[in-house]
Amino acid sequence: MTEIEVVFTYSKQEFIRAMRRYLRTRLRFVPFSIIGAVLLAASIVFLLTDGPTIYSLTLMILSSILILILLLGIFYMPVVAYNSQSKYKDEYRLKFTPGHIYFKTAAIDSTIGWEFYGSSWETDEFYYLFNTRRSVSIIPKRAFKSDSDLSGFARLLSEKFGGNAVQK
Repeated sequence: MTEIEVVFTYSKQEFIRAMRRYLRTRLRFVPFSIIGAVLLAASIVFLLTDGPTIYSLTLMILSSILILILLLGIFYMPVVAYNSQSKYKDEYRLKFTPGHIYFKTAAIDSTIGWEFYGSSWETDEFYYLFNTRRSVSIIPKRAFKSDSDLSGFARLLSEKFGGNAVQK
C-alpha cells in the first residue's frame, strides 16, 4: 500500500450525527440514562409515599440534573460545536501513508505521525481516530474513493493500532 487520500467537507447533519454517536458511546449514555430514570422514579415514589422530604427532593434534583446533562451533551453540544467552529465547515484533505498522515485544511497544513493517535473506532458511516479521551478525528467513509481504499485503510489502522483498532 502506498497512500490513501480522502477529501471531504462535513455537512452539518453528518457532523452532528457522527458526534452524537461518539458521545453516546463515550458518555455511556444508556447506562447513565437508566440510572437517572431509576433515581427519578425512586424520588417520585418517595415523594408520593413520604411526602416532600429532603431525601426525595434531593434525589429528584440530582436525577434531573444527571438526565439534563446527558441530554444537553448528546443533543445540544454537537450543534453548538458545529455552529461555533468554522474548522468543521472547511474542506479536509487527508493523505494516509504507512509513515505519516498529511493533514490539510484552510487553516492547517501539517504532517502528523501515527503515534499522535492511540486508537481507532469504526462504525457503519465513520472512522474515528483518538489521540486522547477528549480529542477525536472523524473521517466519513463516503470520502474514500473506492472499496479498496476503504479496506486498505482498515488494514493500515489494524497495523498501526493492533488491539486498539476497535470495530463496532
